[in-house]
Amino acid sequence: MNKTILYIIGAAALFFTSCNKFLEHNPDQRSEIETGEQLSELLVSAYPLAAYQGFLEAKTDNIVDNFGMPDYIEVLRKSFLFEDPEYEYQDSPIYYWSNAYKAIASANEALVKIAALPNPEAYNDQKGEALVARAYAHFMLVNLFSKFYHAETASKEPGIPYVMGPQTDLTVKYERETVAITYQKIEADLVEGLRLIKDGYKATRYHFTRSAAHAFASRFYLYQKRYQESLRHAEQAIPGDMIMNLRDYLNVYDKMSWNEFGQHYMSSKEKSNLLIVSAISNYGYQYHANRYSTNQNVFNELVENTPAGLLDVMYYNSYQRELQSYFFEKYDTQFIPSGANATIGLTYTGYSLFDSEEVFFNRMESLVYLGRIDEAVGELNRYVATRVYSYTPARAISKQSIKNYFFSDKADYNDEDYKTGVIETILNFRRVEFLHQGLRYFDLLRHKRTIKRRTNDGKEFEINYDDNRTVAQMPAEVVSSGITLNPR
Repeated sequence: MNKTILYIIGAAALFFTSCNKFLEHNPDQRSEIETGEQLSELLVSAYPLAAYQGFLEAKTDNIVDNFGMPDYIEVLRKSFLFEDPEYEYQDSPIYYWSNAYKAIASANEALVKIAALPNPEAYNDQKGEALVARAYAHFMLVNLFSKFYHAETASKEPGIPYVMGPQTDLTVKYERETVAITYQKIEADLVEGLRLIKDGYKATRYHFTRSAAHAFASRFYLYQKRYQESLRHAEQAIPGDMIMNLRDYLNVYDKMSWNEFGQHYMSSKEKSNLLIVSAISNYGYQYHANRYSTNQNVFNELVENTPAGLLDVMYYNSYQRELQSYFFEKYDTQFIPSGANATIGLTYTGYSLFDSEEVFFNRMESLVYLGRIDEAVGELNRYVATRVYSYTPARAISKQSIKNYFFSDKADYNDEDYKTGVIETILNFRRVEFLHQGLRYFDLLRHKRTIKRRTNDGKEFEINYDDNRTVAQMPAEVVSSGITLNPR
């Protein structure tokens, strides 16, 4: 086991640049929490109010050097080049790190308050949410700041500090345990939290409901290739016909304007969104207006090159900027001034952390790996029918269409090839649905893909899935506390 000792000075001091301010500030009035409603208010801060979408998306094969577009966002440029950004504020890996641990501190504070109440069992719903929220923040941190989970290496690669209580002791030590142990602790919190959550909220899409928690569990187990568990949780996240819970492009988005599309896509009004946050983030207006973006060639590859042909509903609901950047208008941003007459403030962007499309594709992938390929293909064809204007049998994904598309030159095409082709089809559909959201990066890592880069000046290089540069670098405050930087 590769362990590194971390020394924490005060509550979350390892994780925050201004730990003293954090300790002195009492935004949640934590000492006054006595009711379930107050606990629920505290748990609003148990979700990272920061965005990973931009710096992760910039690392994917969705992004190219779109030379000629504005080049002013250092985080996106450095991420595209697999270099460490120096910028430490919103939309950067370090900003996500600090906000994730702030969220963990809030979850831990809620758990301490619940345990101290005379009737803690009356607050099992809040306890369950706190445990799942703590698991989620750690899950994102380990996938961003450690090597991606692979069973053959997870017990060797260093994970991230798993913080399970508020810190007031100046001498508390933490061990940077392995990725495998980090995942074990995430699972323990997730399983216990799911047992307790009872869906007691009115504004359900801003909290871990049972549906959102099962969606998280489905992703968690899929990333470990535990397909039976992933399937089970996907089907509990959205019982019944999942197709009916997907975004309705034909009847809703196809009739919307640019602004309406963006305002609706990540909002609580969209039935597909299972958990949403409003994060301090500029990415919502930057992703299609900068040099490192999706060009026409990549976009056409996404929506045209599928065994089912052109996903024309998706194609005609896209936009372009200066004939260089091609995109879906997914994000709505809101500027909040710092005061009544202030001209400075913060920009917030709404993000869906889990949605029905992801749950659907988690289920499809799990079905294939569990040998239920025909069942998965049937559902994929129903999905295609929601993403084209006119679905006909000629569009149907089948064993023959998979051969024609992926293995046309292979004389001994077999069942294993068919399985491979269906998985590739699922990954491509995921790539389309999650464009601009960063999830493609995790798909590339878990399927051990190589990412190719070419810059406008002719520089070319490749990043393998296990390259040290796939891992975000931790903040300097952690280094000064005794932990070794991620290798480069």
